[in-house]
Amino acid sequence: MKQTFSVKTLFLQRVADHFRQLKALCKTAIDWIVWLYVILPVLVIGGYNYWKWWRDEWDLSAMMFPIETIIFAVLFLLMAAGSLRFFIERADQLFLRQYHHGYRQLKKLGVFYSATVHFIILVVVFAILAPLFLVQLEKNIAFLVALFFLCWSGSLLIPAIRQLLQFRFRGWRYYIMNTIFMGSSAAVYWGMIHLWDAAKTNQLLLMAGCLLIIFTLTWFVLVVRMHKTSVFLDELANEITLKYRFMSTMLMSAGMVGAPQFQQVKTAKSNKRPWFFRKSGTIFSKRTPEKVIIELHMKYLLRNKNRRMLMLQLTGTCLFALLILPSVLKWIVWFIAIIMFLHLNNSYVVEMKRNTFLRAYDWEREKLALYTRKSVFWTNFPCMTVIGIVAGAVLFPWWGIVAVGSATFGISYLLQPLLQK
Repeated sequence: MKQTFSVKTLFLQRVADHFRQLKALCKTAIDWIVWLYVILPVLVIGGYNYWKWWRDEWDLSAMMFPIETIIFAVLFLLMAAGSLRFFIERADQLFLRQYHHGYRQLKKLGVFYSATVHFIILVVVFAILAPLFLVQLEKNIAFLVALFFLCWSGSLLIPAIRQLLQFRFRGWRYYIMNTIFMGSSAAVYWGMIHLWDAAKTNQLLLMAGCLLIIFTLTWFVLVVRMHKTSVFLDELANEITLKYRFMSTMLMSAGMVGAPQFQQVKTAKSNKRPWFFRKSGTIFSKRTPEKVIIELHMKYLLRNKNRRMLMLQLTGTCLFALLILPSVLKWIVWFIAIIMFLHLNNSYVVEMKRNTFLRAYDWEREKLALYTRKSVFWTNFPCMTVIGIVAGAVLFPWWGIVAVGSATFGISYLLQPLLQK
């Protein structure tokens, strides 16, 4: 009992330290400007629309994509983003690992902590989505509750299996196995939901049976995960990544609001080559200073995983907002999306200008500004195309795709010099 109590005390101390770090980070990152210009407007607009979701029914036939499919896809992504935290530290290798019972107790507490955190997050998410399910999609409460427990169990099952795959496979083999696993999980998830939705009789019995199977599988995988041995270094590396995931996300996104870009320190790897433009060949056959800048900007953006992923995540967030928000807010999101992409890509240009290669040449200031202005426009072109097409399709009939798409490029081109200054 004494050893168990000491392990619990150690675990609670580490959890408390983690939340203190998060609190300090939030105090540093969220000042009164963010509260006044970002958080409060989002709360007011979101609260008003949440109230309308309970009162007014949408015309779902006018939407470009089925809102039901979008919501289920978001819930699956939320499950896939789940994690298991064990709060393992480097010193545990010297002391705590010698006591297998205490080390296993630490993992059990980590599973309980992860399950509690996921439960709270899903309660908030499903409270927000409740009017969409109950009023707009006309689902019953039993379906909503069953979907909640399915997502809760999946948020523990998916990261546990993913960690087991990390211990078993390395490099490209892991990516292949993880892709197969995630595709199979998505297929089972969609099949189960459609089976519940199509059941006219005995729906409660069917949902209870499926949840019992999922809970049993989750319990079995978690037991296997907790009893996994000889993987301490892998567990420690995974724990460090999860520990600083929230902090890294905030710092990597700081460039969107004008803060200096955060550079993640990584261990140098031999024979490491980028996925795009691996041989560093030229893109344009005709070599001019303007095309050289555009080419450097494209490589600077696409060769870095964090930069291209941030662009893709921002595009996905804007598209999701365009699909689910009312028409008035769609216009606001469309305009804000243009500003955000220009601001983000301009911050990348500022970084690129500090590069030693560019500073080695005597560039004329006016011409360099003109070249980088065009490079921002063309590197934003794919994202602006997608946002313009989707915004035009959800706001107008077919001709809106051409009109809003053209307006997107025009506004982006006109605002670029102002934001660059």
